[in-house]
Amino acid sequence: MAQIDDGPGAKRMLWPFYLALAIFVALVVQATIQGHGLDYYKTEAGPFEIGAFVAMGCALIGFVALAPRVVFGPGWHVAVLMALLMMRELDFDKRFTEKGVLQLRLYSGDYSLLHKLIGICVLILIVVTLYRLIRYGAGPFLRGLRDRAAWAWWLAGAIVLVVIAKSLDGLARKLEPLGIAVSAETDWWASFIEEGLEWIFPMMIILAITSWVQQDRARR
Repeated sequence: MAQIDDGPGAKRMLWPFYLALAIFVALVVQATIQGHGLDYYKTEAGPFEIGAFVAMGCALIGFVALAPRVVFGPGWHVAVLMALLMMRELDFDKRFTEKGVLQLRLYSGDYSLLHKLIGICVLILIVVTLYRLIRYGAGPFLRGLRDRAAWAWWLAGAIVLVVIAKSLDGLARKLEPLGIAVSAETDWWASFIEEGLEWIFPMMIILAITSWVQQDRARR
């Protein structure tokens, strides 16, 4: 088994993580100086939202810079997925059409044919991207978990965070039909934690990418 370097070279490879973290810290400092409270962190202009977008951008830039042969080769779908997630953060899925491209009403309702075609093209891209991700990524991911590869466990952790975050989103509304009452304070904290997890997610993606690149280089 190839020996993975954990020296200065490996640490320098983490520059996308350090860059994303530095920008997030700067956003927090700015919010503090401007006197914003914790509610500000849950807004679209807050540190979590902007930080998540920046972190995913750093992940994409880092992937392109560290593994161009993969990005412009067999692994292009990973880069496309990250770009799609960035566009989702900016609400691109509903910004340029009469209805969101992920909403069935756009295709069944009386909306512009051009907008429907745009939506269909986006959906095709998403389906192809996800298919390739599962077809070519599921096997290596499961083997990575079995072999305790760092990149696979960082990725697994990121997936778990997304599941938890989506569970916390609108917690009171989701539990109400079950007869479970959630206080306003608990619901507020659930929403706050959800936003924080959505920032941590791309940070873990960066760690997964850099760990994978490190392992790939050690193997060659």
